[in-house]
Amino acid sequence: MHESSALSKLYNWDCSVVFIILNIYTTMLVLVTTGGTVPFEALIELVLSHESITTLSQLGFSKMRVQYGRGNRHIFTKHHKEGVMSITGFEYTDDLAGEMSRAHLVISHAGTGSVLDALRIGKHPVVVVNSKLMDNHQIEIAEELFRKRHLLVSGDTDSVGFIKALKMHREYLFETLPDPEEGILQRIIEETVSFM
Repeated sequence: MHESSALSKLYNWDCSVVFIILNIYTTMLVLVTTGGTVPFEALIELVLSHESITTLSQLGFSKMRVQYGRGNRHIFTKHHKEGVMSITGFEYTDDLAGEMSRAHLVISHAGTGSVLDALRIGKHPVVVVNSKLMDNHQIEIAEELFRKRHLLVSGDTDSVGFIKALKMHREYLFETLPDPEEGILQRIIEETVSFM
């Protein structure tokens, strides 16, 4: 007996109501944050590529929300295609932590603020580093957080590394970020800056 038939008989519900309820609880959402002030255009292109969408769909994701940042709606629109996933985008939100908490997977640029926002609410993001930034400290911080098993780093916008990180995410044994009072983040930043 299908799960919907069993629920329908158990609660005397119409099957259409059961399908709506099952859809709500089985929809897996991925959130992509590319930065609000200095958006990461190559990340938008990467996550909206056919290969990325196909992989995410095969992993069970059916919805994607993309924070494309100020002035990049045209890039989102250019690469967004209707297909196997429901994809919506937005420029900016005052509640990025809320967006992250509703997501089953967070894909993020390597900006420290976004990465920490995800880690603080218990998400373990797949982080994509923007190698085109000047004096790029992001890679050092992302690699240290990866070394401590808090997140996965796919490197630059290389699709092979990104797809590998997506596939690893579900089975990876992450460590929870320690409480801020333990000072680990400050120590990581200080150690990283001292090497520059």
